[in-house]
Amino acid sequence: MNNPTNTPSPTVCAIIAAAGRSSRMNLTDGTSKQFIEIDNQTVIEKTVTVFNSCGYIDEIIIVARCEDIEKIREIVTFAKLDKVKSIVAGGETRQESVANAVKEVGEYIDFVAIHDGARCFITHDDIEKVLLKAFETGAAAAGVKVTDTIKLVGDENIIKNTVSREFLWAVQTPQIFKKDLYLQALSICQDSVTDDCAIVESAGYPVSIVECSKYNIKITDTQDLRFFRRKNMKFKTGHGYDVHRLGENRKFILGGVEIPNDNIGLIGHSDADVLIHAVIDALLGAAGLGDIGQHFPDSDEKYKNISSVILLGEIAELIKKDYIISNIDCTVVLEKPRLADYKELIREKLSGVLKIDKSDINIKAKTEEGLGFTGNREGVAVHAVCLLQKR
Repeated sequence: MNNPTNTPSPTVCAIIAAAGRSSRMNLTDGTSKQFIEIDNQTVIEKTVTVFNSCGYIDEIIIVARCEDIEKIREIVTFAKLDKVKSIVAGGETRQESVANAVKEVGEYIDFVAIHDGARCFITHDDIEKVLLKAFETGAAAAGVKVTDTIKLVGDENIIKNTVSREFLWAVQTPQIFKKDLYLQALSICQDSVTDDCAIVESAGYPVSIVECSKYNIKITDTQDLRFFRRKNMKFKTGHGYDVHRLGENRKFILGGVEIPNDNIGLIGHSDADVLIHAVIDALLGAAGLGDIGQHFPDSDEKYKNISSVILLGEIAELIKKDYIISNIDCTVVLEKPRLADYKELIREKLSGVLKIDKSDINIKAKTEEGLGFTGNREGVAVHAVCLLQKR
């Protein structure tokens, strides 16, 4: 808790409004948008988790559709969101829904912080900024200054005039009020309103606005969802390196493709496909899953002479549980054979095993101009890098 003084902070109940019908999400199965997953968490869990871990919040009440209550209760229990006091049924309007929740607020509570369940990108900093202003003034709301040019539009979508944006703000949540003030305003308000500030304003009370993050948006439709999934997309890179000696009476297999090489091939416990081994290590490294030796030890006889294509397929299935393979780039270091005629075959083979587009796989071949073990034709080395995208 960021309390700069030794005086006790006012007590606060966060009311999470999650009883909307999600009609603009076009969810054909009737599912609430509160259960859409972002970063492996449902929207409602992401939202409540932030308030649950905020030091200023003493209790939380969630207001939800009747058909969603049990599922939300399961989420709250599983995530150990211990500040949630109760989950109550919403009403026909947002105003009624919040009023239902306010009835459940503890007598010891001084302030109510009303927040949209679908604003799951709220931060501690923004919650605390609005809270501190509400403690000072009795009523405060999060918001952002309007930066777009605003037009007043008439019939047939014809612009009538340009509106000055000097004093225009887009209001967000949380909207935080002294509990007694809010209850009095609620008893006075006769109009149907779309936010809680309007209830308090209609009763003649001033509401301060606090500038918060422009990313504290409410997920309203599928465009919002796509934008934030892109914004929060996580990428991981991995590097793999492998080397195998060359020897006689061995097939030369690279990237799952057998290449003629005068009966000289790579030596190893498996088929010694040095390229695939480097790719496997790159994938495992990016995902933080160890290395090829941990998954396929050369002490295990079941991997003796096994095709590395099979091993790559197993790793691909493991990786794809949590990641999308974005691209792979390989550099093969060898004197001979020349790979110019085989690069496309290798790309096609890897594409089929990994189930990614061939255009996302690149193969380069380099010589060491007679230097080192590769230059002396004693072995082949491969470097591989990959990019993974978190699902």
